[in-house]
Amino acid sequence: MGFADAVAGRQFVVARKSDLEFQLSMIMERKLAILDECNAISQTLSNSIFQSGLHNTISSPTAVPGFIAPSPVVPPVTFGQTPYGTGEYEQRLSELQGIEKALDLDQKKKESELEAIKAEEESLKKIADDHAKKDFKIG
Repeated sequence: MGFADAVAGRQFVVARKSDLEFQLSMIMERKLAILDECNAISQTLSNSIFQSGLHNTISSPTAVPGFIAPSPVVPPVTFGQTPYGTGEYEQRLSELQGIEKALDLDQKKKESELEAIKAEEESLKKIADDHAKKDFKIG
């Protein structure tokens, strides 16, 4: 009976492993989509600044003792009648980074579960092999 239990258990473990691998591939697809969107946002921002003719008005951050600004001050850019400031781009980028961090956590959780499943699969394979040798001995 041990051989049949090990083989049946291994089938369930293999199915779970396959599900986890699929879920990990979907997480990677989502992360790639987020990366593409971040690239598009960055490209739109840079194109709007440097094609608008306002690139000469980008100033360096003011020097304040003990304070290092993360980026230069960029003027708002206008397309037709609607002004777009960098705050909207930065807000969307930070939202995407938050989503990516959540996906990273989910990915690490699934990867650790996958490692446990692989170890269990190896254990069940060894049990099945041991039972096969013991139960099906000839002579």
